[in-house]
Amino acid sequence: MEKLPPAMREKLGPLYEWGSSTASTMDKKVKERPVEAAAAACAVGGVLAGYLIGRVLTRRDGTTTGGTAGVVSVKKNLAGDQQGGKKMPKLTRIYFLRHGESTNNVRSDEALREPDPGLTSLGTQQAANIGNYLSKLASYYNFKQVFISPMKKTLATATPLTTNLKSTPSTMGIHCEVHPLIYEYGGLFDEKYGTSKGMSRTDMKTMAPDVTVPQEDESRLSQQFKFPEDGDSGWYERESKETNEAYVERVKDVAEWLWTLEEASLLVTHGKFLDTLLKILLGVPCPLEGKEQSTPCIFLHGGCAFSCVELDHETGKVGVMYLNQPIVSESRLRTGHKIAGFSLKQW
Repeated sequence: MEKLPPAMREKLGPLYEWGSSTASTMDKKVKERPVEAAAAACAVGGVLAGYLIGRVLTRRDGTTTGGTAGVVSVKKNLAGDQQGGKKMPKLTRIYFLRHGESTNNVRSDEALREPDPGLTSLGTQQAANIGNYLSKLASYYNFKQVFISPMKKTLATATPLTTNLKSTPSTMGIHCEVHPLIYEYGGLFDEKYGTSKGMSRTDMKTMAPDVTVPQEDESRLSQQFKFPEDGDSGWYERESKETNEAYVERVKDVAEWLWTLEEASLLVTHGKFLDTLLKILLGVPCPLEGKEQSTPCIFLHGGCAFSCVELDHETGKVGVMYLNQPIVSESRLRTGHKIAGFSLKQW
């Protein structure tokens, strides 16, 4: 502050004092009650949340302590930092995009909900808006791969983006593919309808012709993650609702896979899934794991909200760059999120 011109010091003084006070308070809270500190960080959101969450570090033995801003440890094998004999980059950036407003999101009657809903007209507008925005700024974000949940609402959200990317010479090389494991908590199950098989590979290609489906020649996932062999059947093979245990293991598999990525990547996925994935990446205890220790920390994402983390392959730490950013251009297109008793309104 002392090096700034007097006029600027006068303008920035109140903000500087507030930031210093907040940091001091959070440092004290981290030492006394680290889990509550993490919850407070999530409530703040955005860039400041990255700083506050970074004050709570989770060691590999599960204990917590204060530490350097913006990073938390994660369980990961760092042996040699090698993938297929190649040296991994020091940092890999991962972007997360929640789907647009689905028909289930606006149905107050649970009996009217569907296992695999599409988008509302507003959700379709959100998808078009996001597709235009992200495709124009693809070079800025520098993501080289897009992975999409196989559910209808996520494919419908991603289609304008993938169409724009593939029709533009400078971005047509960005790889876009359906990921079999990044679907929503519980899978395709509804109390009224029971289990749904979901879309077939043919259905997916019809909806999103510019997106690769596993088992195709261009697939980057087919060696790790399998779709049903029968292209005419749906992708969801469970006969009942996914258990909490199976769900957590699936999300852990995705978290481990993220650590193998060498290029910046974008995942188009779901609110509850993102909440769990972020907890696992950040070493935050998740109640769905059945552990006695849990956390009040909940990561909410509005419709088409954007988040970003950075994976440090040398230290095994995760930098929280930003959370729940509303990147649709018009406020009327911004929809909320309900999860774990919390309700994020249109903002």
